Formats: sequence, structure tokens, C-alpha cells
Amino acid sequence: MQNAKLRNFKIFNLQSSIFNSQWGFSLLELIVVMTIIGIIAALVPPLMTHSLTNLKIKTTVKEISASLRFARNQAISKKAPHFFFLDINSKKYWLSEKPQPSSKSSMDEEKRMRNVDLIKSIDDEIEIEGFKSNKDSDKTIKEGVVSVEFYPQGNSSGGIIFVKAKDKMLSIDTNIFTGRVKVE
Repeated sequence: MQNAKLRNFKIFNLQSSIFNSQWGFSLLELIVVMTIIGIIAALVPPLMTHSLTNLKIKTTVKEISASLRFARNQAISKKAPHFFFLDINSKKYWLSEKPQPSSKSSMDEEKRMRNVDLIKSIDDEIEIEGFKSNKDSDKTIKEGVVSVEFYPQGNSSGGIIFVKAKDKMLSIDTNIFTGRVKVE
């Protein structure tokens, strides 16, 4: 019987010591944790914006290169030339089955856009640094509308598009002989 009382007493003591002990954090511990959280919160946004810019330039380059590949595939499958146009000034690109007139009037702009398969805008943070044609490899075109023509055999007029965002620059190279698009 005494063993039973002793057991009950130990259980009672164990329970009372759990409820009577002090749980929680000291003020110093809370201040240290809040300081660490504040430092992390201050460091994360600059890292996120840098990676966000990298993501935007990579996405833009992939979209442009996909449009170039699509134009090549259309030329091969339809057995007719297809054109990729890039307006460096307005940061837009589009595909067409017909060559575009070089006039700047708004009437011609309407006529031009009737034959367009796809038109896309480039993000404001992304810059088109220029276009280097394979015909004139010494000169980089930095303004105006440039084009790459894809032929039914799969080849193209070729060219390199330079895309830049902050400190990162990528290029999209269209091979003149094979029409293949490569991102570098």
C-alpha cells in the first residue's frame, strides 16, 4: 500500500512540476530573433530583384527564339518564305508571310499588320541592344525595323539579336545556312 501512495505522489509531483515551471522566452531572446529576422528581410529583396531580372531576360530571349523557330517551321511546312520582324525602337516583334514595306506612314502600318501571324511586346526592363545582319557583319543596327527571312528549304537570311537587361546580355543567333536558332 505504501508503494501505491508513493507512486501516486510521484505522479502528482511530476504533474505539478510541469504546470509550475516557467515556459517562454526572455526579452533578450526575443530581441535577438527579431534582429535576425530584420536582417534577413533587408537582404532578401535585392537578391530577389536580381534573380527576377535574370528570369525576365531569359524568358524574353526564349520567347523571341521560339518565334524565330516557329517562323522557320512555318516556312518549311507551308513551302513559302516567312518573316520575323523586330522593331527595336518600340520593342515589338511579329511574324508575317509577306515582306513589310519600309514606309513609316500609319496607313502602311495598318496594311502591314493585316498579314501578321503573331505580334508581341518586350518587357520595359529589357533592352534590344541591336541586330547584326549576316549580310553586313561589321555593322550593328540599333534602331528601326529589322527582319530575318526564313526560306522553304529551312535556311534563313540569318542575324544576331542582342538583348540586354541591367548587367546581363544575351544573344540570339540565327544560322544563315541551317536557319537554326541558338541562344548564347
